[in-house]
Amino acid sequence: MNKIITHGQHHFKVAADTALNLAIWHLGSAAKPLDCQIDLVGQNAVAKVYYCFIGSDQDKMTASITLNHLAPQTNASVVAKGMLDQAAQLRFDGKIYIAKGANRTESFLEHRTLLLSDKAQVTTIPALEILTDDVKASHAATVSHLDEEQLYYAQSRGLTETEITKLMVRSFFDAVLVGFPVFERSAIIKKLS
Repeated sequence: MNKIITHGQHHFKVAADTALNLAIWHLGSAAKPLDCQIDLVGQNAVAKVYYCFIGSDQDKMTASITLNHLAPQTNASVVAKGMLDQAAQLRFDGKIYIAKGANRTESFLEHRTLLLSDKAQVTTIPALEILTDDVKASHAATVSHLDEEQLYYAQSRGLTETEITKLMVRSFFDAVLVGFPVFERSAIIKKLS
């Protein structure tokens, strides 16, 4: 099952031997809060979530993604990447819950934010709640700015700062854009330009 969502409350149940591929597009000025819960309720259920966000101006965004592993041998991942410019703000809550008896489960949550302004802010709250053994679960979160050395190097090769910034931002988003259909990917790339 392939789904694309933008904001609001969403609850998905993934049955045994099925997969959910979920692309989430969260654009600041038009974005309402995002609350997404995915229950992996059957053995061998799989969920792959790609969350892309862009905020600018005075945008105040909130997002919550929860993976609930309720059966054994489930597998899920979240790749969340986005950028904030000017005075935009994001609060991101990401949670992995693995129930008692959900052995041999694998789950990973990755959240990466690129800040293009000193006034932009992100609060990332990753959480793991594991009630069983024999699982693999982890999370990662980073907040970064554009690399000044890379900017300098590219400028010394004749590129303008605007061209370099566009290239660096686009490459930052590559890992999350693979989860989006081609037509959605094109719309996101236009927003990055």
